[in-house]
This record gives sequence, structure tokens and C-alpha cells, in this order.
Amino acid sequence: MSSRSLRVALALLVLSSFALADDEPPRNPFLARSSWPMTHRDNYRQGSSPLPGPEDPSAIEIRNLQGDRTPPLQLYSGKYPDGKSVVWNCSLTHISKIDPESWTYLDQLEKKPIRDMDRNVTADQIFAYAGAYSFLDCNNDFYTPYVTSIRVYSDAVRGRRDSRIVLRRSVDITPLLSLDSGDSIIALGLSWDGRIVYLTVHGVLGILTREFTEHQSVRLPSSEQIYNAFAMDERGGIYVVTDVAMHRVQWTGTRLSRAAKDGAWSAPYGDSEGSGNTFAGSGSTPTLMGTRATDDRFVAITDGSKPNVNVLLFWRDRIPADWTGLPGLDRRIAARAEVRFDEGGSANEQSLLVRGYGVVVVNNKYGIEPKGTLGKAAVALVDNAPRLVAPYGISKFEWDPKARHLCLRWTSDESCPNGVPTMSAASNLAYFYAQRNGVWGLLALDWTSGEEGDRDFFFPIPGGRSPEYNSCFSAA
Repeated sequence: MSSRSLRVALALLVLSSFALADDEPPRNPFLARSSWPMTHRDNYRQGSSPLPGPEDPSAIEIRNLQGDRTPPLQLYSGKYPDGKSVVWNCSLTHISKIDPESWTYLDQLEKKPIRDMDRNVTADQIFAYAGAYSFLDCNNDFYTPYVTSIRVYSDAVRGRRDSRIVLRRSVDITPLLSLDSGDSIIALGLSWDGRIVYLTVHGVLGILTREFTEHQSVRLPSSEQIYNAFAMDERGGIYVVTDVAMHRVQWTGTRLSRAAKDGAWSAPYGDSEGSGNTFAGSGSTPTLMGTRATDDRFVAITDGSKPNVNVLLFWRDRIPADWTGLPGLDRRIAARAEVRFDEGGSANEQSLLVRGYGVVVVNNKYGIEPKGTLGKAAVALVDNAPRLVAPYGISKFEWDPKARHLCLRWTSDESCPNGVPTMSAASNLAYFYAQRNGVWGLLALDWTSGEEGDRDFFFPIPGGRSPEYNSCFSAA
């Protein structure tokens, strides 16, 4: 997805109701009933869908909608009384509603520019200001973080998708708790009992009703930093990865708990000083694996190790009694698989793509090592198309429940520099916003084999050599 424009490219995001597949996460009844109501699709953050995606590149249509040069977030609403839906878009500067059929703006509402804020904006907070981790609830209300506030935008006229956008309500969490200087909300989620869950950069995890009438929070260790969103399951588990540890905080229905007796746990996974990612520690939002009662249930991340990152699986619930653990690692860790592409090493800044026991990881190790966080960000967002700079490599791993081992299934040398991959279970294809020889486009790979076949394709974007077509951390 271009940082300047929005595109309709995937039938994967068809706006319709659907039956749950065997490997489909349970549906949260308080999220909008749509194909993609929150970032990474739902609270499991798998980034995969049961709906069909494009299998023939000739059927793909590209439509541009000019917007601001910031990372766009697109969420799909449930159906309105007229049977149609809208796309909500959030960027650094605007909240927008888009008609998915005509691909035109229904309305735009400008946010307060960052330059006017009475605080400094750091690189690790940029996605928080852009509202990268937002959601749509069952009333088609759009919830997004903004500095230390939670904002709720909705239709001025309920049930009218073409009505103007209004700020329905807002709450600043600063009076509710003592935030550190420079702290901000990085991500939002929605619990299975319909409450807002938020996470701050400095490790405050809070929960409050959507009417902002009840609130409570817990703090993670103050020495740990957070650069990603969190995942949640239907049992009240909230999964947060910091620069050094993986945490499960438990929502009991009445309180947030970090006590083991309530099901909470913490497990160290690495040394933040050894991270090969742009920021310390993991570069991925936790992703939940295992959806059926008989499944092994995990939370998956990449660890940021040098020279190659590892895919880690943590036992999500009670650790099996006969699990002896992996040498030198916390017993909570069920698998550790090194991601190897070439002698240049590997890194990962995107969340893992999961369906069933399969997990795909893309390489984000750039061909140069700029100094400082902002220098790395510049490479990630602008200059990663040339052959010597762009990262190359995509791998799929799969958990073998009998051997209790995470096996490498296939590896591709394609380049997905910074786009978040998605997947269609109906089409059995994984989709990537990729580049070949400096031209950006939509890449499809067979989920099972990863090999090029009749349905696998690369659809180049016309004029796609321009930096404005950089995917800028948007989903394919």
C-alpha cells in the first residue's frame, strides 16, 4: 500500500458474513461483523482470512485515492441498513471514510497535526500517533489512540454510511493513572466482553468500558520497553511482548491480574542489546496460534537476535506436564527456529502471518546499516527498493504436534521490504506487497509449497518504481 495513496487490490477483504472454518479464531461479538475490523484482522493478530483472494492477476483492478504521505490504516465496517459498508482510514493527519465500491471519500476529518503538539514525537511513537492499532466495534464506531487519549469516531447520523464523521467521545487516560513523561498509547484492542484494552509505550496495560465509566490498569516492569501491539484470546489472556520478555496478563472479568494463580505468566526470550531490528527486542506483534479445543495453543513472535532472528512459540496456557523444555531457554518456550536466508543475516519488523499451525516470516534485514533509529526508519520507508539495499527472503514454518517441533516448510528469495503479509485460506495463497528490481507490486505465493505455479503471481503496480508506492508498513 502506498504511503500516498490507497488501493483496492484484494478480494481477500470482501465485505460479507462468513462461517467459521476449523482453523478460524473465535469471533469477538463486539467487533464489527466484517472481514477486517481491526489491525491484523482480529485479536489473534494472525493476518489471515477464510475468504477467497485473487488467484488471477488479470482480475485485479488498481484504483488510486490520493491522500497524505503517511502510513494508511484501513478497516472494514459491518453492513449498514442499505446493505453496504465503508472503509475507515486513519493516518497521521486524517480520519477518513471511503466508499469501497466507487473508491471515493465519503468524508474526511483532520486530526491535530503533530507539529502543533506540546511534546516531542519520537520514532518509536510514530505508529501510535498514526493510529496503526485501532478497531471498529459492533456499532461501526471507530476507536483509535492519539497520544494519551482514546478517541471514538462515528457517523454523525447513526445508520447513514454517507453521513459526516464526528468525534463521538474521547478520554484522556492521564488523569486515570500516573503516566511517565513522554508515554503514549501505542495500541488498542477489544475484549470478548466488549471492553477497550489499551497499552502504552512504557508498559501500562489498561481496560475500560466503551462508555469510559469503569477503568483499571496494571504496569509491566518499568525497565522494559514496548514497540508492538498486543494479542488477546477468548479466555481473557492478553499477550504483550517487550524488548526482553513475553507476558500474559489475565483479564478475569473483574480485574487485570499478573498473578500465576489467575493464569498470568512472564517468560524472558532474549537480550535487547543483541537485537538486529530497528528497535530493541522483538519486531513483531504477538500472534496467537491454535484455535480448536484439541490444538496446541501458542503465542508466536520473532526475537530480534543477531545475525539471524528466531521464530519463537510460547505455550499459551498451562505448560504440558511432560514438556521438558528446550536447552538454555525458559520452559514456557515450546519452539525456537532460526530464520536463515543468506550470509547477510535476517531481521523481522512485521508481525507473523499465521493460519493453522503454519507461520510465515519475512526478512527485513536491509543491505546497509544506517546509524540511529531515524536513519533505519528512513531506509525502511524510502530507500529499500534498490537491489543492494532491499531485504530478500520469505520463509514458512509449521508446528508438528507429534514431534513437538517447528519445521521449515519452504523458503522464497522474494523481497517484501516492509509490507505486512496476509493470507486467504479459501484460495490457499499468501499475499505480500513486494518489489522486484525496484518495481513495487502484489505478490502471491502458494501457502502450502511456496513454489511458483499457475496461481502464483507478481502483479507490478504501473509506475511502481516511485518511492510513493512504498508499502510503508501497510498490509497487502
